[in-house]
Parts: sequence; C-alpha cells; structure tokens
Amino acid sequence: MSLIESFPLGRYIPHASFVHDLDPRTKLLSTVAIAVWVFLATTAGMLFFIWIVLGLALFASRISWRYFIKSLYPVIWVLVLLAIVQIVLEQRGETVWTYGVIHITDQGLIGALFLVMRLVALFAASALLTLTTSPLQLARGLESLLAPLKRLGIPIYAFSLMLTIALRFIPTMLDELLLIMKAQMARGADFTSKRLRVRLEALLTLIIPLFVLSFRRADRLALAMEARGYDPSREPTSWRVLTFRWKDRLVLLAVFLITFLYIWIRLDPLRLHLA
Repeated sequence: MSLIESFPLGRYIPHASFVHDLDPRTKLLSTVAIAVWVFLATTAGMLFFIWIVLGLALFASRISWRYFIKSLYPVIWVLVLLAIVQIVLEQRGETVWTYGVIHITDQGLIGALFLVMRLVALFAASALLTLTTSPLQLARGLESLLAPLKRLGIPIYAFSLMLTIALRFIPTMLDELLLIMKAQMARGADFTSKRLRVRLEALLTLIIPLFVLSFRRADRLALAMEARGYDPSREPTSWRVLTFRWKDRLVLLAVFLITFLYIWIRLDPLRLHLA
C-alpha cells in the first residue's frame, strides 16, 4: 500500500461497530476533547492514557490495526523533521552529544519524544474520526454544533456543504493522483531519482493534469447543483434527524469527566503555588 492509498483523511470504512454507530456530534466533540487532553498532558502517564483511549476506540471501531498504522505513514517525514528541529533548538539540560555548533541535550531528546507522541495522537484521533464517519454525517454533525452561529449571520449550511464536498473529493483526488503517477511512470517519468532536477520535472507532470481534472470536476459539480435547483440561501432539510442515544450520553459523560480531570491536574500545581 502506497502513502497515497493509505492516506486516511476523507476515507470512510463502513462497519457495524460501536464507534460507527455513535452520533457524529459525539465523535466530533470527543475528537476536540482528545486534542485538549494532548495539549494539557505534561507527563508520560497522561500521554499514555490518551493512547489507551485511542486503542480502545480503535478496537471498538473494528478497523484493522494494520491499516490504521499504515494510515499514519504519510506524516512520518513531517514528524521526523519536527523532532530534529526540536532536538537542535532545545539547549536546556545536560549535553549528550556534540558536533560542531550542534549540541544535543537530554531535554531536547525528551521534548522531541513528547512532541512526536502528541502529534501522532492528534493525527490518530482525526484519522479515526474520518475513518468511522462518512463526510455527509460529519458535515451534518458540524452543522448541528455550529447552528447557534446562524444568529450572527454566519452561513453555516454553506460552510458545511463546502466541508462535505472537500472531504468527499480528497480520496478521489488521491486516487487520480495515483493513476497519473502510474501513467507518467509508464511514459518514463522517474519519481525515485536521486537527482533533484529529475524528480522536480517528474512532479510537474503530476501537478498540471491534477489541476485540470480538479477544475473540470468542480465545473461539472457546479452545473449539476444548479440543475437540481440548489440555493445556498435556503435552509436544507434532512430525512434523518440526529439524536443523542444512551451510548452517546455515556461517551460524552466519560469525555467530560476525563477533560475535567486533566484540567484539574494541570491547574492544581498552579493553585498550590498561589496558596
């Protein structure tokens, strides 16, 4: 499986599972809560608990753990780059290795490890959200959560439609990119060459066809929406009404209690210091 094929954003894997059956608003709020936990986590134990929660959610979603781990491959190079920057810039602590002007300290290594664990947890939570929630359900859940902003004149329905279309066509664009790559490789394009100029020229053969196909699809989609009488100023209706069931209430209660506990742990040292 290539990095393009394993990229999880916008890809929905249907299953009959506890996580799939949750209300999209529950999953959205839980993902936001996990992001809050990640930023509030200051110890390895707190980060380890987050990974336990993500592991239980993955088990309850019935998604293959091999596919889920492979879906994290596209961010490896970004994580490596950020870890190197963290190690080089962090100069506090005892020096463990020196090369010229570069000093690597124990605090830099620990900080890089924490940074990678935080970012992987954030990406894993967002990947689990998109893998277990269809783009239409995700947009409806976001639309419901942002409904109070309609009183401020914010076009919530247009925003949710834009999100739905963007998420829907991300996998399509990735699949087309993969097909274009195979077609260009059959014509002699070399995407693995060690020469930077050759690789850049090969990448240019991907960008132009991908943009042309994207603009053509956008034009066809706009014509189809106009033919069906789409009016962005009118409030759309839904056949299925979103409702919180007992499992949603149970999950939200657990998420609220854990969030409160994280905030209390984070603020308790400050309270003791002020006292």
